[in-house]
Amino acid sequence: MKKYQIVEVRSADMQHAGSKATSDVAKIVESQGFETLNIRLQLQKSSFLTKLVNQIVFYQDWKRAYQKIEKGSTVLLQHPFHHRQLGREKFLRRLKKKKQIRFICLVHDVEELRNVAYLNNDQHRKEFDCMLELADQLIVHNQAMKDFFLSKGLSEDKLVVLGIFDYLTEFEPAEARFSKSVTIAGNLSSHKSPYIEKIADINGLSFDLYGPNYVQQKAKDQVRYHGSFPPNQLPSQLKQGFGLVWDGDSIDECNGPFGNYLRYNNPHKLSLYIASGLPVIVWSQSALAGFVQDQGIGLIVDSLQDLPQDFAGLTQASYQSFAQNSLRLSRDLRSGRYTKQAVGEAVARLNGR
Repeated sequence: MKKYQIVEVRSADMQHAGSKATSDVAKIVESQGFETLNIRLQLQKSSFLTKLVNQIVFYQDWKRAYQKIEKGSTVLLQHPFHHRQLGREKFLRRLKKKKQIRFICLVHDVEELRNVAYLNNDQHRKEFDCMLELADQLIVHNQAMKDFFLSKGLSEDKLVVLGIFDYLTEFEPAEARFSKSVTIAGNLSSHKSPYIEKIADINGLSFDLYGPNYVQQKAKDQVRYHGSFPPNQLPSQLKQGFGLVWDGDSIDECNGPFGNYLRYNNPHKLSLYIASGLPVIVWSQSALAGFVQDQGIGLIVDSLQDLPQDFAGLTQASYQSFAQNSLRLSRDLRSGRYTKQAVGEAVARLNGR
């Protein structure tokens, strides 16, 4: 049985598949024997002409993929797609109906759960409904996301739990250094991470920030900004303390659309910290709090205001235990273990084991 994956890429950089998470999945499943078929975004500009050129290329690529894929094959898709694409649903449905293709759909985000008004639009609903219609196997983040899909009427035997996203990097971390400091990596804009503007109000804590769109805070010595680094280089910068996974506009809880989304998703940021060998700090009501506890890789808190007290009781020995466990798990994420396992399970189910 032939196996294919259909991947969105930018023509200017055929190695780029939309994001680090998407690109890593594409590389990992290619090593499992999935032949890659690219859907190319030709031009980034937003003029009418460039939009027209993009749609023509999209249609040609989907048609080429349809012609290439052999009857009875398995095709892996990553959802959601990043762009409207002429011919996408038409050719996917034709593959299902005329070539008896079986689809494995790996979910990165569910806009209905993220519930950000400007994202939760007709395009995303249409794409989501098409995914549910086509999927023979769905790979979802965790048990909470699985429960959401079960509530949508999907059967248990169609759902595979990923566990955590892998994070490919050639960097091999050493054991993290003991430090009662907090690292925040990612988009630091006040829109995406408004809580960052309040972290300096927590007495006795120091923060190390990495990422774009940071607005320097005045007279906040305990907040240190280190600049922005490409995803493949960032792990080499994270060497001490704890990596924080938090969202919303409050330091007392994770709230708002982005904060509430942590109840359901596996943030790629967590994978970055673990791949770097860092212990982590997560919200107690996040979907991955149980994973962090089971793996023994960090602290679980209700509020960031709890951290000074937690750090006061933190010994070097307990920190080293977190760091050693994170370093052990880092090897799995850097080798693609979780993706291989989930995709292997989905394929085995389609083949009747």
